[in-house]
Amino acid sequence: MKKLLALTAICCAASAAHADIVQPTGSEPERHITPGPKNLKTAYLLSGVGVGVSSALFLSTFFVGKHVGDVNMPVLFTGLGTGMITPMLGQIYTGHYITWGLAIRVAAAGLVTFSVLEQSEDTRCDSEEFATCRSLKTDAYPILGLAAIAYIGGAAWDITTLPDSVDDYNKRATGLMGISPTPMGHDGYGLAAVGTF
Repeated sequence: MKKLLALTAICCAASAAHADIVQPTGSEPERHITPGPKNLKTAYLLSGVGVGVSSALFLSTFFVGKHVGDVNMPVLFTGLGTGMITPMLGQIYTGHYITWGLAIRVAAAGLVTFSVLEQSEDTRCDSEEFATCRSLKTDAYPILGLAAIAYIGGAAWDITTLPDSVDDYNKRATGLMGISPTPMGHDGYGLAAVGTF
């Protein structure tokens, strides 16, 4: 479990930005981030790995309990929390920090939280004779199914809109203004403001 959490932390901390080192007149090197065009494959990779790690973390909560039917709450809420952000790592890479997919996943997380906290009951444990375990009621499963569909839909929304997000970023990155010398007739020259929008 610790390895899975460490892998999640590494994936969340990974950055796709490229940095150039420029040596100023002082002794300390200065870092400048180059705002080059974004790559669609990189955006897909970031979102795909994010979805995989968060989904594995979330699904493992139902299998790592001490007893059959137990839900490991810390891992559940860690999976829900990372599941909000990691599917949109490709969108973050392109500068889009709030998306419809995020809103859909937040609603799904609300359904899961309600289902796990409110739709559970004390039952007799299968492994111990007189012990009681906390497990989900049968009413919780349709809600969890609806939440799973919503989560998948939100992640799919963010992933399917990646080509538009990458194109939008690349258009904004190349939309530069400039001044260019321009011939103004037979004898003169002038300056013209040029740019792309």
